Amino acid sequence: MLGNLDTVLGDTSGRIRLAAGLVVALWLGVAWAHWSPTTRPEAAAGPPTYELRLLVAEGQPSPAGGMFDRFHVASQPIVTPLNRKGQTAFFATLIRSGAEEGVFRHEPDGRIDKIAAAGDSAPGGGTLSSFAKHPIVAMNDKGTVAFTAAVAGGKAVEGVFLHTAGRLKAIALTGTAAPGIANGTFADFEVPALDDNDNVVFLANVRRGREAVEGIFLSRGGELRKVLAAGDPAPGGGTFAAFGIPSINSAGTIAFTAVVEKGNVLGGIYLHQNSEARLLVGAGDKAPDDSTIAKFSERIALNESGTVAFNAILKYGTAPAAVLRVDGGSTGFVARIGEAAPEGGKFGYLGLWPAIADNGAITFIASLEGEAPGIAIFQSDGGQVRRIIAQGDALPGGQKLASFGLYPVVSASPDGQVAFATTPTSTGPGRDAIYAYLPVKRR
Repeated sequence: MLGNLDTVLGDTSGRIRLAAGLVVALWLGVAWAHWSPTTRPEAAAGPPTYELRLLVAEGQPSPAGGMFDRFHVASQPIVTPLNRKGQTAFFATLIRSGAEEGVFRHEPDGRIDKIAAAGDSAPGGGTLSSFAKHPIVAMNDKGTVAFTAAVAGGKAVEGVFLHTAGRLKAIALTGTAAPGIANGTFADFEVPALDDNDNVVFLANVRRGREAVEGIFLSRGGELRKVLAAGDPAPGGGTFAAFGIPSINSAGTIAFTAVVEKGNVLGGIYLHQNSEARLLVGAGDKAPDDSTIAKFSERIALNESGTVAFNAILKYGTAPAAVLRVDGGSTGFVARIGEAAPEGGKFGYLGLWPAIADNGAITFIASLEGEAPGIAIFQSDGGQVRRIIAQGDALPGGQKLASFGLYPVVSASPDGQVAFATTPTSTGPGRDAIYAYLPVKRR
């Protein structure tokens, strides 16, 4: 939709698919010293322990009527963001309901609230008709939820929406003027990102006459403005040509990947703050093993202190790909293809959307080869990597984890709570459900 970023960013078809040959994808991060795939009793002192809980599963009643059916869309990652309160937001399709799909939020007490559903009135006119084009939602620590949805019966056909304090409002609508781009109007949108101040950043395609222009836009305090657009000058020379999906933290930093034309570098990871962009890591830079960073995942993770985690394709080194982190200008490995994985096997393909917690711990998904094949969630904290849960591990109720889905994603809150979705395998075992690691309640 918004151009081909394969030169620097890897395969971006549909903006959320994996690089060619990868079997897993992914985002967001977390840290624990004490957790496991099964419930552990809480210690009398020390850090909290965590337990795996089922949040919602297919067949459960939906607050929009009928029952939950699926929590995924074919060829799309399954994203289930959660916050410090233990709230988890998710997309779902429904059966036996007047609404075919919607966005929902699971509360710590087990209640599930409807955020928006197909058929609801859309701010700006018409009704919300579908969420399946971009079923990835964002949520902050206040419980505010941002999402993209299609609109029917109004002047706009799509919009970026924000649900806060029980009310839904439009952040941007197709057909309206795109600020900062002369004679430009919004044509369509990618998934939004959200900070704890309810500021929303998103990537959009802008129509300007016969041409289309990519741009990153920010809604801050109700005012919408352009951050950067294709054709704007890039740090170090050249102009920006295309962008990956941006991330934002509450310090006002926006992180994104980009392709550059006629510059000193082909592109890389950039940070934007105080109206200025700077290059953090460029294509051609050296990795810690002296290999060359050739391509970047289009979605990167950013925490409140400005540390960034990302997946990269490497050349001329010991591994073809790795998950890396940049902290204070220093780049380090988190995991590399071919390295021994905790509890057996070696890392195969690495998820394209790693995640980072406020304390710097990084969570990622990887496929395993050798002694313990399959797919698993891992967490890196202080240089030590732990396996969190893998295919075949026990789930609440006695079942075993059959599949994370075709494009699995692990989501994590800033303080170390984790959520993920499961799906049936192609042969039937397993079920559509969402699970979370949450602190064990003190008795």
